[in-house]
Amino acid sequence: MSQESRLLSLNLDGNKAVEYLSHCLTSDGMHVIRSFDLQTARAAHENGPCPHHGEKPCDCQLIVLLVYDDRGSLLKIIAHSKDRKTHFSLINTPLTNHERRIKSKILQALALIDFSNFKLNDQNT
Repeated sequence: MSQESRLLSLNLDGNKAVEYLSHCLTSDGMHVIRSFDLQTARAAHENGPCPHHGEKPCDCQLIVLLVYDDRGSLLKIIAHSKDRKTHFSLINTPLTNHERRIKSKILQALALIDFSNFKLNDQNT
């Protein structure tokens, strides 16, 4: 069983939000790998309705990022977007022992982002 902890929301579509977050993290010395992309995975079913919302065309996006620090510590981030809003969550699984150091480093990098056009999530969202 995995758990997610909400990290951040941006008023951008999924690809732009991931590009922006990736740039912020790599600028802070982390390595970001895009390991899964829902729209790429469902490209063969492009004309079908959204399996979750029933809308056609589907504008949902789910992207999994693997974020490594300079010591090789790993943290997984999921970006879920719809209607030009993207929510980022940290993924915590019992099989992965996330080091507090990389989580802290990610949170510090996010704190330096100019959020004048963005909204940080609180626990109520």
